[in-house]
Amino acid sequence: NSAFIFKIKGVDLSGKIGALIMTAFGIFAIERWVASGILFFILFACKNFIAAYYFAIRKPAKIKCSFWQSLLAYISSAIPLIYLSPQGDPSHFVFLIFSITSIIGFTISTLAIIELGSSMGVSPAVRGEQCKSGLYKWFKHPMYMGYAIAEFVWILINPLNALIYVFSITGYFLRSRFENSIISNS
Repeated sequence: NSAFIFKIKGVDLSGKIGALIMTAFGIFAIERWVASGILFFILFACKNFIAAYYFAIRKPAKIKCSFWQSLLAYISSAIPLIYLSPQGDPSHFVFLIFSITSIIGFTISTLAIIELGSSMGVSPAVRGEQCKSGLYKWFKHPMYMGYAIAEFVWILINPLNALIYVFSITGYFLRSRFENSIISNS
């Protein structure tokens, strides 16, 4: 079995380990927020702490992804932490657009996390019935859509972030493909 599983004495620890990783991402995001004052990072931290809670209480996976798919998922989750600071002195209008777009994107992704509840995971897996209510009623992957919206505006404050954004979006695209494959094979 190529599933990526952490077990000790038959207990699946992957949710607890995921919760610790997401908490660490949240703490790092707070450090970036304190250093930069950029709203994106405190929103990113809050989203990660909410996700960590759901990881800690989540249902065990019935079908899991490979080690490499799981590794890609966690790397993809960390990419927003490496966006480059503003280049020059962006106008207040640019920062206003940046902040509003970050709020919209993280609101969408956080609502998607809450909607998934105890089925939440970073790595593609089947943890019960597929969610088809709330945002998932209208969009197949609202969490990734929210991330893409929140992250897009990084290009406005530093054009060098375009490359990071491409890597981030590619990660979300691959994760959605892996999820679709696992769900369709369940």
